[in-house]
Amino acid sequence: MYLSIGVYSGNSGFIHKYMIDWLDITVPCVHLPIEQGRYIVVEHDGEVLRESSVRRRVEGSYCTSIAVSSVTPSLPRAALSLPASMVAKFFPVLDLPSGYVSHLSFSGNPTKYLQGHNCFGIDCLRTLARGMVADVMPRLGFDVVTVARVLQRIDALDFEVSRVDITRMFALGSDEDVQDYLYMLPLTVKARGNRCGNSHDTFYVGQSSTLWTLKFYNKWRELQSRSKHHSLPDELKLSGIDEFVKGQLRVELTLRKKQLDRYQLTNAAKLQEKISELFIEHAGKIDMTNQSVNEKKLLELSNTYRGTYQLWKSGYNMMTHLSRATYYRHRAELLKYGIDIAKTPIDAEIRRAVVEPLIKHLIPREVTEIPAELRQYLLKVA
Repeated sequence: MYLSIGVYSGNSGFIHKYMIDWLDITVPCVHLPIEQGRYIVVEHDGEVLRESSVRRRVEGSYCTSIAVSSVTPSLPRAALSLPASMVAKFFPVLDLPSGYVSHLSFSGNPTKYLQGHNCFGIDCLRTLARGMVADVMPRLGFDVVTVARVLQRIDALDFEVSRVDITRMFALGSDEDVQDYLYMLPLTVKARGNRCGNSHDTFYVGQSSTLWTLKFYNKWRELQSRSKHHSLPDELKLSGIDEFVKGQLRVELTLRKKQLDRYQLTNAAKLQEKISELFIEHAGKIDMTNQSVNEKKLLELSNTYRGTYQLWKSGYNMMTHLSRATYYRHRAELLKYGIDIAKTPIDAEIRRAVVEPLIKHLIPREVTEIPAELRQYLLKVA
């Protein structure tokens, strides 16, 4: 992936890592099932067509929710061939008291739940899972001893992950530059074996994939959304966070269970060691070239006019290369973009050698620090 990442270094030297933006986890916890809603589809004559449980949602202090459900995972296929004594020893879920379940499942954005925003954050599974679970379980009526046992599991990274979103931020300079970059992505990005496309100002690689998805979007514009799910809570609107992310591109990798299974990384301890490696590997599956602001405009041209521009840029005298009528038609069109093909080949060479290096290139730079005044809004690693 040719992101041409340059290190954005400042005075403070404060480095924040990849940020985890979503987690689906399952933690061992023998308990009576928590009260959950039911989703029922009923035919007009009263016949129940479909019924399923709906996860219990717990609202945080920042209007962000975590979905929780009581589950008993199915046994691995390999366990079916084992003797009953070994199954009971290594898979105690079969020996549950009547009416009990073996695990708790949590799904949501722990970074936003705990910080109130997900503009920057941390990549520590233990800290995020612990903070989320420690806040949610007492709200659901679990006693202190049960909560402590679950937190002990989390501290040991002894839980399963079925989805994780890993993000990075890249500085482009201005909001307009981010929009220009997003505009050009569908025209310039190639992804091996994965479909690319735009949806609601977001560029996706593998949008409908059941394995993994990479997406690019303007984080600042998302914050300006009227949706309460994206905008900053009232308590943080004057913090300066939105101004910090202005001009930054968000790149977000979603890894789903099938992909984590392939890598044998559903275990939290193993996954934690591979966070940055996974992001780099999946980002490397696409090819992206650097772009310049004027190239965005040129991409709007038809292939015919673009071909004329490329020939002129290479030093051809277009007066002799094109018919008279074509020459003047092409010159009139290209002048709209500040390009005059009436220049001689020598002038074109001079332009290429002197002027073009001054063109503002849209080269994302990895954001590696946040201002000191915003660190109070960053969760500390436990």
